[in-house]
Amino acid sequence: MDDKKKAKLERYLRNADSFLWGVGPADQADSKKTTQETTYDWLRGRGMEFKSGPYPFVLEQLLADPGIEKLIEDVIKPRVKDLFGPKVLDYMRECWMAGTVPDSAILIRYNLKNGEPFFKRQLLRGAKWKELAWVWFEEIEDFSE
Repeated sequence: MDDKKKAKLERYLRNADSFLWGVGPADQADSKKTTQETTYDWLRGRGMEFKSGPYPFVLEQLLADPGIEKLIEDVIKPRVKDLFGPKVLDYMRECWMAGTVPDSAILIRYNLKNGEPFFKRQLLRGAKWKELAWVWFEEIEDFSE
């Protein structure tokens, strides 16, 4: 990956943390704590090593080691593909190309997994859809080292 693309993706991760981590300022403190612990456990279960702390602190550690390329290949791509599956991603790609927001009824029909409620909640908010869509369909989906 060239330095320009690397810097762009790192900036994206730093600026989209409320979507990526699934919490926002309106979330209850206990909900944020539970989501944080679940997310950190999931990352550690995939071999990511870091000291616990606020999301930006953890993100900076992950960007330093293993780095953006490994995060994309080992964490982001598998997570998105597992969560959404090929039919959902195909439908979302069609929406992205047409400039529309996915219809939540169609996503539910495609069995958008219930195991990731924060991802689902954020995705189904129209404004948040574009945070995921542009970087996924334009930068990450076909990325390979």
